[in-house]
Amino acid sequence: MNTRINFAACTLVMLLSACRAPVHVVDQRPDFIPDEQVASALWIAEQSGVRGSAVAVSPRHLLTNAHIWGGGLRWWASELPLNQEIWGYEEGPAHVHTIEGGGKISVVHHKISGRQFRLAASGEESLEYGPDGEATEASIGRSDWALIETDKPFWDLDEVAFIHPAATDPNWVVPEGTELFVLGFSPIFNEEEEDEASSDEERSRAHLRFVQSGPYTLRGKVIHDPEDGRAGIQYPPDWPAPTGHSGSGVFLWNADAERLELVGVFYSVTGMAWGLEIGPLKLTASNHAQVLEFVPIAAAMQALNADSD
Repeated sequence: MNTRINFAACTLVMLLSACRAPVHVVDQRPDFIPDEQVASALWIAEQSGVRGSAVAVSPRHLLTNAHIWGGGLRWWASELPLNQEIWGYEEGPAHVHTIEGGGKISVVHHKISGRQFRLAASGEESLEYGPDGEATEASIGRSDWALIETDKPFWDLDEVAFIHPAATDPNWVVPEGTELFVLGFSPIFNEEEEDEASSDEERSRAHLRFVQSGPYTLRGKVIHDPEDGRAGIQYPPDWPAPTGHSGSGVFLWNADAERLELVGVFYSVTGMAWGLEIGPLKLTASNHAQVLEFVPIAAAMQALNADSD
């Protein structure tokens, strides 16, 4: 039987990561995926300061985690907010500046600004409860999504993710061995430590540079859970938990169309001790692996279609 550590209790995972020797985390985006293919991946922060990621699924809608929209890991313990301000990164207008010698240059000013969003739909209705009245762990995972909408998007209207057609089928599971790409803004990729900056202004500038340089890619092949068959993504066992990637879009590469296509939303890193053979892996109880878990998007896409009608 596998031992799980749910992201809702991610402190233990983070402590285990902290005990390991530091590792150099690198962006895993391959060269064949150009910048314009990752433009749908966005950094967001909600009004209490919780930071995460999201993916643009329409000119007005973002898909993220319920625990990002809800402002905490125990998002299911209280009602999700219906409306709130969400902060995101946007390019400001270009300004022409005169430089020494009479020449002129065009400078684009970037900024992080707030927008009013409303909750269009979430996985809250899919929660299941045990005899103790608590939501079950399995249902928390598959329900951890929120579709949110704004009248003033901070992303370009043509930078919307392509949806993998099969992913709209509730019964479809990403085949084992498929390579997936998770595009988000985890601070594990931040080589410029904001906390070491000497002033609030320097920290803000450092964070803006980090967001502007993203998104950042986690990459791995799909393995199926031996108990319920759901898909997860292999993750390097010595890498830290990618906090901040929560809400990231999970994509596969469609080689025929030469594009990324959305299949899920990342919500959790799980620690496992498996004594089972799963595809190419043969792990014993003493071998530890990490798996990135994600919510399939079928329910969210159904909600998006209903909200757009």
